[in-house]
Amino acid sequence: MIRKPEGNDKFYLRFKKYFERDGVVKLYFKGKWVCLISDPTIAKDLCLRTGSITERHFGVNVVHSNGDNLEDPHNVYVTAYNEAHKVFRNPFFSLISIERIPILRQLAFRKIDRLNNLLEDIIKEKRKSLAAGQSNGDLLELMLKACEDSDNPTLSDIELRHNLAIFMVAGHDTTATALSTLLYLLAVHKDVQRKAREEVLKILDDNLTPSAEQHASLKYLNMVIRENLRLYPPVPTLPLRVLTEDLKYKNFLLPAGTFIGLFLYGIQNSSKLWENPEKFLPERFENEHENYSWLAFGGGSRIVHKDGLKIRRGMSPYHIELIFKRRNE
Repeated sequence: MIRKPEGNDKFYLRFKKYFERDGVVKLYFKGKWVCLISDPTIAKDLCLRTGSITERHFGVNVVHSNGDNLEDPHNVYVTAYNEAHKVFRNPFFSLISIERIPILRQLAFRKIDRLNNLLEDIIKEKRKSLAAGQSNGDLLELMLKACEDSDNPTLSDIELRHNLAIFMVAGHDTTATALSTLLYLLAVHKDVQRKAREEVLKILDDNLTPSAEQHASLKYLNMVIRENLRLYPPVPTLPLRVLTEDLKYKNFLLPAGTFIGLFLYGIQNSSKLWENPEKFLPERFENEHENYSWLAFGGGSRIVHKDGLKIRRGMSPYHIELIFKRRNE
């Protein structure tokens, strides 16, 4: 089948029968055949394998701020990111692979190279600062210091750039998407909004600096966040990977060299795995889901920790609880 540009909900509903029956759908997308996985059994297998049977196919590069004001639309990092972002968001490239058009490919790579150069300059400047004895304990600094550990192999500048980029993307587009859908759901479901607000006001009272203990006590708000991420995962499909060996599943054989992607939206909205998956029901998360039917934070050894405190710190530089705080009219 050929995938047409459309929302994940419409795409999933169009092929729901095949996703739920087979757990894998093969489709032609951007000039290549891709297998989308919607079965938690395969997802668990891929996440838990210590010797990975896949390798990265697409890299991700995003801006990193070196103390600059990212709220300034003319900031050099913001500009470079937005220009590179347009390349991947262009609906034209949902119909045809950019690799087929040399001129567009060169223009796209030029924008991405500019962004990569900025990230590499940040790494060079950070090394100079550390050599001069200047330290502020940021993420890049910690990664550079880790490279000095004799027990661990040193990361190259390219690997540092990739790590820097992936950490930044986890708190950029995904954060904005998750907060947008969360606020939408709270606006539509007034009963949930009221219950979450009552919990926040009861636990925090007038405290504008929540403690770790208070974070952990917001049980219902955590359920609301998890249900939001189930219905609308900020990353509906994980980046494509390439099988390095054959993968057998049910009556299927996915040969080495196959492009595969875990379709998180399909897993988290499957009626085989969830009761009334189309409904917004935070109470379904009163108990943990350990069967890989919820993968908003991934799985296996590389999973992002799901505890309440880290959910909020991972999603936003601001405390979500404060949305519900009392305000003077």
